[in-house]
Amino acid sequence: MWLLYSISFLSKCQHGQWADLPLPHPGGIPRRVGELGDGKYYRGYATVHRLLWLTAFLGLPLMAGCVRAQPRPLDGAEWRLTASGPRSEGIRLLEGADGFTTTTTRGGQTCIANKPDTQPPSTYLYFAVAQERKQVLRGPVYLIVDYFDDSLGVMLTAEYDSSRGDALADKYRPAEGRAGGWTLGSKQWRTAYFELREPRFANRQNCGADFRLSGPRLFIARVRLTTKRPTDWEKVNTMPNVQLPQRVRIGAGGQLIIGGFGPGSREQAATQVAALESAIPALKAMGVTSHEGYVRWNLCEPEEGRYDWSVYDAYVRLYKRYGLKWVPFLIVGSAYSLPDWYYKKPGSQGYVCLEHGQESDVQSLWNPVLRRHVARFIQAFCEHYRDQGVIETILLGITGNYGEAIYIATGNDWTADVHGPYHTHPGFWAGDRYAVEDFRAWLKRKYGTIEKLSSAWQKPMGSFEVVRPFLKKDAPS
Repeated sequence: MWLLYSISFLSKCQHGQWADLPLPHPGGIPRRVGELGDGKYYRGYATVHRLLWLTAFLGLPLMAGCVRAQPRPLDGAEWRLTASGPRSEGIRLLEGADGFTTTTTRGGQTCIANKPDTQPPSTYLYFAVAQERKQVLRGPVYLIVDYFDDSLGVMLTAEYDSSRGDALADKYRPAEGRAGGWTLGSKQWRTAYFELREPRFANRQNCGADFRLSGPRLFIARVRLTTKRPTDWEKVNTMPNVQLPQRVRIGAGGQLIIGGFGPGSREQAATQVAALESAIPALKAMGVTSHEGYVRWNLCEPEEGRYDWSVYDAYVRLYKRYGLKWVPFLIVGSAYSLPDWYYKKPGSQGYVCLEHGQESDVQSLWNPVLRRHVARFIQAFCEHYRDQGVIETILLGITGNYGEAIYIATGNDWTADVHGPYHTHPGFWAGDRYAVEDFRAWLKRKYGTIEKLSSAWQKPMGSFEVVRPFLKKDAPS
């Protein structure tokens, strides 16, 4: 009560007025602010003014605590857009950064869409969950999205603020499970489900969001959260049969190969397989015959000698279902492909640069241990997939930043996503002990004796054992 009187009194004082409010009195007799016992009014109200400001200062936090929203279940939280405007029940749509929206209509339904012509481009839709809805938060949580299937080829995706940690990838963790989300250009309203297994929802995404949606240009009418797995998950996760007219035909014996859709981890595999399946109708209409994809060593041999092909078996099922051929690119010695049981363990040997004498995570082509693993891996792969009837050709990525290079050719990029940043740059990578031994052996075969080598280099060399690969600026002559 004192807090309410204080606010009213202060409002009048701010405008140079005396307060004329009845106040409680210890004896129960109303008095007026400024009135003394003898009926005179106290004109120096500065002291009372300060006292009431102090009362308000101390009372407001207490009042805020009294009116704080009580915890509510996450189930039933939703945001939707109707013809009369947005309705928010525990979920708010946010605006800003790369996520501005506009209101439009699709299929007779009012919805929001990515706002065009913004800088940066608005490629996401951001949402925040009300605090009272996430005070008792446990995974998994299921995100339900009503969207309009307006375009062809790019899937609807969801990323959420997870409890994995504080890295950027933890704040934008892709949904571990997904059903639906196809974009097939059907011009129909559809529903997609996303499983968020480890939600934290700490408002750590852009605009203070807890999750965001992306894909093609989005048209969204409703977003919901629940802790119950939708009962029609499997039905929604079956892609509708779509037949598009053939726009490009490849001649007999020819191939049109596309890449991409490769998982960086086992957790990403289902999402990437679904993304490829969503794109296949459009790809086949353009004449695509084959899919090239990285086959990472670490996703096939989680323990030495024990192979698990389930990640790539899912791709093979797609190839068979839609009549595509496979161009597997076997990646072994690249940093992002090394299994944990091999990475920096005995037998591992990265390239060593001549510029700094530092070792890279990218494995040395001269390492005999790597060569044995390459041979084992190729044999195991061929034994598993030889009779599947989908392989068009096999590419070998023995080592290198990406597999295509075989050698180190660039700096840090996505190839550091698995084990972290590593020493890498364009240069000369022949300083590891196996490379040095190979260089010495080559010199012995070429010159025969150390005397002939010394004569050719115009510099006395005590023995082959002191010779090392060198940069041009350090050449002996």
